[in-house]
Amino acid sequence: MEAEPGGTTFKYRNRSAAPPGGITSLRVRNHSNVTPGRVRVDAKGKGTYPVTQADLPLDAMVVVDPPYGLGGQCGEARFGSTGACVLNASGTRVTCE
Repeated sequence: MEAEPGGTTFKYRNRSAAPPGGITSLRVRNHSNVTPGRVRVDAKGKGTYPVTQADLPLDAMVVVDPPYGLGGQCGEARFGSTGACVLNASGTRVTCE
């Protein structure tokens, strides 16, 4: 991952034919000024990730220090409440808050 100027946003990009887990880009932004320890994660991938409304809500885990996050560079989010994750009308994007 590389840091953007200011050090509050970090980006990962993989343009290879077969990126790990199909993830082509990841952006992690520090939102600790809103809530201590809070970050925003945007992930994009290629391939098929079949998700239907019945699969919602989702869980997410990001490990910046692969494979196990032994350096403490990881985070996990559980979007457990109804309406926390929304699938767009075409079924191509899931947004969880």
